[in-house]
Amino acid sequence: MAWRLLGIGWYIPGCLVLGAFLGHMLDEKFGTSPWFAFAGVTIGLVIALIGVYLMVLPLLQEERQEGKEKE
Repeated sequence: MAWRLLGIGWYIPGCLVLGAFLGHMLDEKFGTSPWFAFAGVTIGLVIALIGVYLMVLPLLQEERQEGKEKE
């Protein structure tokens, strides 16, 4: 379980940094600073939130199963 949480801890900043980096690269290419950088961070944040939800969902289901087995 600890390894899954550690993965989540790296996943969030990875998505944000990658989105910002790609947005910055597009801003330099098209001269639209800072619009693509903002869009990249926003898209990275949305992807990070969806990914964290999908990573935590099995952990929550395991907890529910353990709770039902104890009853």
